[in-house]
This record gives sequence, C-alpha cells and structure tokens, in this order.
Amino acid sequence: MDRRTFLLLTGATSSGFLRPTVRPSDRPTGKGAVGRLRFELDDRHRWSVFYRGDGPAVPLIEGATLTVWVGDQAVTLADLEDITIGSRRPPGGDSILVRGRAAVGGVVVEAEFFAGDETAAPVGGVTLTVYPDRMLPSVRGVRFFQVADALPGDGPLLALVNGYHSWSGDRIQTVRADMAVSASHGALGLTRGGHGLAVAFDAGEPGEAKVRLSPTGLEAVSDWLPARPLRPEGDSTTMRLCFTASGDGLDALTALLQPPSPVDRERLAALVVPAGWCSWYELLGNVTEDDTAASSATSSSTTATRGRPAIGTPIRSSLTGTAGSRTRFTPKDSRRVCGSPRSR
Repeated sequence: MDRRTFLLLTGATSSGFLRPTVRPSDRPTGKGAVGRLRFELDDRHRWSVFYRGDGPAVPLIEGATLTVWVGDQAVTLADLEDITIGSRRPPGGDSILVRGRAAVGGVVVEAEFFAGDETAAPVGGVTLTVYPDRMLPSVRGVRFFQVADALPGDGPLLALVNGYHSWSGDRIQTVRADMAVSASHGALGLTRGGHGLAVAFDAGEPGEAKVRLSPTGLEAVSDWLPARPLRPEGDSTTMRLCFTASGDGLDALTALLQPPSPVDRERLAALVVPAGWCSWYELLGNVTEDDTAASSATSSSTTATRGRPAIGTPIRSSLTGTAGSRTRFTPKDSRRVCGSPRSR
C-alpha cells in the first residue's frame, strides 16, 4: 500500500487532531459554491494562479518563477530561446503550454500549467519537462515557486507540515517572520481566513519534493539528488494544487489526493484502515544468531508449502519523497538486511 492510500484511509482519524482552528465567522458564506483555478503569465513568463468563483478573483500564488538547474546553471522560462506559447485541452480541464530551447546544455524545456474544470474544490498543476537534444546534461532540480507569501488574506497563514520519514510527526506551524526554517515533504496544506490551499507532488517523480518554509516566504522545489544525466526520453516533475473556498488545508489535501474516479473512491472506502506494530523496541539488543536462524527456518517451512520464497525485511524509517511515494529504506536498513547479527 502506498503512502497516498494510507493518508486517505487514516484521514478521518487524524483530521480531528491536525485540523487548524478557524472560527465559524471566518468561513465565507455560500457553502458548496463552485469555481476553478486560472493561471496567468506576465511578460517575463512568471506565473500566477487565481481562484475564480462567483465573487472577485482570489490570488493564491503570484509572480512565481519556474526554474530548472541544468548543471550548475539556473534556467528560467524567460531565459529560453525560440519560445512558443500555446494551449491544449487534456481530459478534465485546459492547459497553457510554454516551450523553448535553453542555451545551457542544449535542452528543450516545456512547462504546462493545467487548470481543472469548475468544481467545489478546483484543482490545477504545474509540470516541467526537460528533453535532451544532442547530449544528456545533468539536471540538479526544479524550483516551482519562491514567493514571500501565499494565499493572501486576513489572519495568520497556518501550514500543515508533513514529516520527512515515517517517524516524523505531522504538525501545524504558523508562517511568520521569526520562524525557524523548516520543510514539508511530499505535501503541504495551507489555511488562512477560512480558505485552504493544498500542494502535493506526483508519486515517482525524479527528485525529493518539498516546500520550504522560512521567514522570507515559501519555496517549492524538487531536488534531484545527486544530479544525474537526463534520460533519453526526458524527465518531468509535477506539482499539483487544490483550493477550497470554504474549508482549510486538510480539506484541500483530501480533495486533491482522493481518486477522481467514483469507482476507485468506492473501492478505497471499502478498504480496512491499515494498522501494525513494531518489534524494534521490544527486541532491541536481545536477538541472537540462533533466534534469527530459527525464525528463518520457520518462515521457510511456512511459505514453502505455498510455493513462495521466504523473504524477511525489517522496515524502519520510510522516506517521503512525494505524496504517493512507496516505502524506501534508509542505508541503516540496508545494513540490517544484509548483515548478520554478529556484525551489527
């Protein structure tokens, strides 16, 4: 089961503990009103996204510069040559396309700004794809935006921050001028004045995606660590957005991460919430080589009757590269899998 499914199944339980406190008077009227997101580009190809419903447009992120690092050189959309701007209509919405050639590395950069159809919790996304031309240069990462503020309005900006691995707890943090630098990995929920904005990154993306929070503002990045050459077919990374006009960041995250298909939503609702326990603290330092051999023999005899090999894997810290990423083991886990009890 991937992390996205786990978050959805456990959302009902955790929402009572992680939901930012918003006074009823702060919530806008017109519950159930529908709208959609709208992207705009200025003359320097900086992007902004607004929510357009029945009332005035609500700015969400303004004046953001989309940047990709080719080698050690930062390349923005304004730096591209032979730029073409067009549009297309993918299923469920429409997109603005910006495409051009970078002087550095001879790569072709394509940015797509997708806005979904009108709904109560409209979605959108920014995808940046880098295609090689005559060679395969190294790419170090992508920055989707770096802004001083997001979701402008009255009241403090509250952030629902997601931890780096499975041992890290989620927390609510106020974005303010005297805050310590922190990061939300894979997903972020923002709340201000009864509005909610969700930011999440696609599973399987090429880097470690996060939103950094600091006194200077917010920065959404995908760090490709270590820097590596492009694949011959190119590489792409996507940041997805969802806005709720009457709700909070957790509501927006729920709407963004739930499957769009009604059939998939029904199947997800029928699943049992996963639960488990960890033997690490109980058995730490008390497992001998004979215990390991006996456990392996029992596992082999049990699974052999079913025609399957016996595989034992100790799971500890799983990392959160994206909102839907699967478990990845830390180097310490690899040593525990490969080493004998005497070598630890």
